[in-house]
Amino acid sequence: MVNILTLPGVKGTFVAGLSWRHEDAVPKSQVLRAYSREKGRWGMVRKTSAGTIQVGFCEPVAGIKSPGQLKSLAAIVADQRPQPWMGLYKLSNDQYWYVAVRDGQEVIPDGDQLGALDDLLRVRDKHLSLGEWNEVEGTIDDLAEMVATTPRHLTLRDFQNRPWLPVALASAALVVVGTGALGIWLIHARRDEAERQAMLARQREIAAAQQEHRDAQSKILPWTREPMPSAAFDGCRGAWSTQPLAIGGWKLAAWHCQIQAQGLTIQTDWNRVGGLAAQSPGTLGSGAEHASQAVQKNLSFAAPSSLAAPEQMAQRAIWTLAQAHAMGLSLRAAPAARLLPGSDPAKPVTEPWSVTPATFTLSAPPWLGPSAQFDAVLGLRIEEIAWNGDTQQWTVLGTLYALREGVGKPPLQHVSSQVSSSLQGHK
Repeated sequence: MVNILTLPGVKGTFVAGLSWRHEDAVPKSQVLRAYSREKGRWGMVRKTSAGTIQVGFCEPVAGIKSPGQLKSLAAIVADQRPQPWMGLYKLSNDQYWYVAVRDGQEVIPDGDQLGALDDLLRVRDKHLSLGEWNEVEGTIDDLAEMVATTPRHLTLRDFQNRPWLPVALASAALVVVGTGALGIWLIHARRDEAERQAMLARQREIAAAQQEHRDAQSKILPWTREPMPSAAFDGCRGAWSTQPLAIGGWKLAAWHCQIQAQGLTIQTDWNRVGGLAAQSPGTLGSGAEHASQAVQKNLSFAAPSSLAAPEQMAQRAIWTLAQAHAMGLSLRAAPAARLLPGSDPAKPVTEPWSVTPATFTLSAPPWLGPSAQFDAVLGLRIEEIAWNGDTQQWTVLGTLYALREGVGKPPLQHVSSQVSSSLQGHK
């Protein structure tokens, strides 16, 4: 349900609770009009910082004469943190706002909601099964600060508004009477119907193309979309080598190197140690004692291996790696079959591979130790390398993909001899 709200110290009226959908390109006006009849008359088209397109919809808000008076809160804050992230913000004692952003900095379906804390926690728990997240909590003051530092505020519009129509009708009334006016009306009606039929045909083509794309994507093994661990370490090592530990009286408190298929996102957190707010790197936090910064670096990675091991063998390999090099290792239970928003709960997706989140803890950067040995654990991929300034500890976050027993095999042959030899290499 859409709600309007104001933020302390910020001009304008904001709206939360839009329903969002992804588009491959900016939809034409006819397509938006057709969508709006089902999803809501008001809304906006948003281009994310990653270049993707999505559309938000809502019904007209009582008491608001024009959608141009409203600004989408989710559209403003979604690009302010690197994906994937979810935020829960307290607006009052009994009202909270929840936002969830991933896959090209897009607000996911059901990822823009305002309501009671218990209700939003249930939504957040449901979304946690979609993969790794950076979780953020804050207040209405934090939202006000984020909005105030964003120069571009995106307003809503009426998708069903056709500004040429009143002008055309008024002109026709001046020059056409009687049957002439009826003839013009019939011409417009026929043209509108032709446009509607053409739009429906395009929608069917788009839906068929999207389904074909989803079918093709479902056959791609997820670990073949991510770089090998050694490539991830090399990329983050290059970023760390140029990372200053202090800037103008601001000390580096934490460093995160997040690995994606197209490159890296370097997230840094800073504490003030005598510096001024004007000298802070990135975005100031509440109270001007902390700051954060995110920088994206484009990289090209070599094609990774498609090999993966059976679950028992994969578990043995990753624990051998950790024990052989005195690294801490934590394996979380593999999440249940994913249930995407809007899908049928009776038909969960059961893939022929398991997904196990893994966390390594080290006292030194991984590239100074057994970085090449990570590649020997088939199906292991690295998503993030982090450093904590207080503990001086390094953390490596990854995912172990392994073949399930008795579920069927993905379109590759895993080589048991190669798995065995990789284990022997640790002994």
